[in-house]
Order: sequence, then C-alpha cells, then structure tokens
Amino acid sequence: MSVQAVPGGPTIDQLAGLVRGAIAPRLETPGDVSRLVEEAAQHGMTGLLAYRAGGGGAAWPDELRAALRNEIARGVALDAIRQRETTAVLADLAKRGVRPLLLKGIALAYTLYDNPALRPRFDADVLVRREDMDAVGEVMIARGYARPRQVTGELVMHQLDYTRKDAHGVWHVYDFHWKLANRLAVADMLSYDELADGAAAIPALGPHARGLGRVHALMLACVHRVAHHPADERLIWIHDIHLLSGSMSREEARALASLAVDRGVSAVCADGLAAAQRWFGTVLPEGLLDALTARPRGEPEASAVFLRPDGSRAEELLSDLRALPDWPTRLRLLYEHAFPSPAYMSGMYMVSNRALLPALYAHRICRGAWKWFRRAPR
Repeated sequence: MSVQAVPGGPTIDQLAGLVRGAIAPRLETPGDVSRLVEEAAQHGMTGLLAYRAGGGGAAWPDELRAALRNEIARGVALDAIRQRETTAVLADLAKRGVRPLLLKGIALAYTLYDNPALRPRFDADVLVRREDMDAVGEVMIARGYARPRQVTGELVMHQLDYTRKDAHGVWHVYDFHWKLANRLAVADMLSYDELADGAAAIPALGPHARGLGRVHALMLACVHRVAHHPADERLIWIHDIHLLSGSMSREEARALASLAVDRGVSAVCADGLAAAQRWFGTVLPEGLLDALTARPRGEPEASAVFLRPDGSRAEELLSDLRALPDWPTRLRLLYEHAFPSPAYMSGMYMVSNRALLPALYAHRICRGAWKWFRRAPR
C-alpha cells in the first residue's frame, strides 16, 4: 500500500487513513503537531495514532511521535487508576447481589484492544436491573460518589450517574442504566436477562466483570452511535464497530442480521457497518449488509429517524411518542420533557427560591423550543 502525506490539520477521513496506515502526516507549520493531536483526541484516536506512529518509520516526524507518546503515557496511567476503581466497585456491588453488565467503552477496552489505554473513555456505562438501583445508590454513596444534576423523568432518562474525584485528582464517572438507551424507539431492543445470558467474562477487571457478547455488543455500538450522538460522529465509535464486525463468524453475522431485523434496528446496524467499511476498510462476512437492508416495502423502522441527515429533536420525540402504548403515557413523556424536577431546575439555574420556579420553567420552554425544531446536519 502506498503511503501519501497529508498536509495541515486532518479531516475525519485523513485521521482514519493515518490509523489505517494508508497515509502519513506532513507537518508544515509549528502548530500542525498540536492540531493533529487535538483532533485525534476529539475523535478518541490518540492511542491508536500513537500505536501507528510507533511503526510508521521515517514518515512520522519525531516531534509528533513524542507528543503522541506523552498522550498515551497519560492514558496508561489514568487507565491503571480507573481499572483498580472499577474492580473495587464491581466487588462492592457483588456483595449486595448486584450483577452488572459493562457496556460500550469500558467493556470493549479490555476485550477488543491490545491495551485498554488505546480505547479512551471518560465514564463507565453499566447495565443493571431496575430493581437494583437502590442498592447501587447505597454502594456508590458509601464509596464517596455523588449524584450530579440530572433529569430524572422515568420516561426521559433511563440511567443515573455517579461521580467522584479521587486523591490523585482523577474523576471516576459511572452511568448506571436499566435500559440500553434513553431514546424510547430503541430503549427496549434488548433486555437485561437476554444480554446476561450471552455475557462474557472480563478477567482484567476482576471476577465480577462481565460484558456483552459480540453480537449484542455490535448492535449496541451501531445504535449508540446514532441514537445518542447523531450530530457527533467520533471515529473511535466507528473503530469499535470495525473491530467487533471484522472478526465475526458467519454464524454470528446471521445472528446479527436476524436479531437486528427482529428488533427494528437493521438500517441503523447497516449504516454503522457501512461507516466501518468506508473509514477502516472493514471486511464483513459475505451477505451481511444485504441481509440487513433487504427489508420488505412498508413502514420504515422507528429507529431509522436517527439516520436522517438533517433531522430535528422534534422528529426524535415523535419517534419516542410512537413507541409508547397509549396517550396518557405519551402525555407523561411530554410533561417530563417540559417540567423536570424542581431540584434539577433549582440546580441548573442556581436559584433556591421555589417561588421562581414558574418563571424558570417558562424560560426553559421558550429557550429550548428552537432546539427541538432546528435541523442539524449529521
């Protein structure tokens, strides 16, 4: 494969090419190194870029190699601290009978990547049963964690967050989910019991650590990419899909296609796999994309709204409303969006006088209305 030099700050395509080894950086101005490292960090690709630079020969300038080595060294140190904390958190949860499943970055870092520091993540996503949330809260508070300000409507939010800053100044953030997503069109695509049946151990995080099986993890990676962050395409999420799908067996590919069609996320999965092909040259099992896109004519999947290039939050809200069984529940969802808890409002506006709440709610509704109907490129 020929290696072409890329001048100036990289685009998303160029960053992917750097990680693949198809191109090499060409630094023309003093600020090019910092711009490249900053862009790589925004896409979660610093570690992978450092790995590539280590074997890139003379095409990679020494200044860039040094900057990337510094970044990956910090990542390794940070990961070691967070790894110990995660093992301890899981052990404490196990004592209370809670058997969590690790999701997304925290699980993939220790199962897909040669070094977990190559898969950066700020928080740890954890799936538990809804009835275990009280025990989770008691464990996390006992460990010194606190709850940040967060919308808590039962239909709007299906997770609770806990944060703690340790003696080293390192933040530990845990997002405990009882459903896989907050978007109702895909929130119930896979249940805890279903995922637990196919779970796999993660020995590096202790005897109580379990992550999702490959098919389930790939479905979640494809859905998460567009359902929660439709306007924020990060290469690391595509790279996760690349690694998960690139080594699938034919049996796993058939299982993925069948399950994705059954749960109404086949278009979303096809889009994620196509992105992995486009940016990382992923070799997919033969016929997989065809199986995902061969839907009969008729109503599109509810989750397909996440793929619209100029969609709005209002359209996503409509998909959530359609996913609910009746109008009383739909009205409750609208109410929760418009009127979050007084505690949340007081914290967000930093106002303690409850008499001001009507004015605060009115301001929230007026300020947020344009966001719901604004069409954003994706």
